[in-house]
Amino acid sequence: MLETLPNASHRMLVRAQHYFFFPILLFARLSWCQQSVAHAYTLSKVRCHFINEAAYFDYHLYTLHAWQA
Repeated sequence: MLETLPNASHRMLVRAQHYFFFPILLFARLSWCQQSVAHAYTLSKVRCHFINEAAYFDYHLYTLHAWQA
């Protein structure tokens, strides 16, 4: 399988992909956490976020009810 790759850099990346997997997952997790904090911070600055949360809750109840029917 490795012999079908066009050049040596591709082969090296495939051979070492298990070393890159967890650091990439760590970066994704940290990025997700940072975005969650940033989103919560911007929601706390908005005065009418209660209306948005109520609308989301209502939507989820509606879809849950529609799914069970």
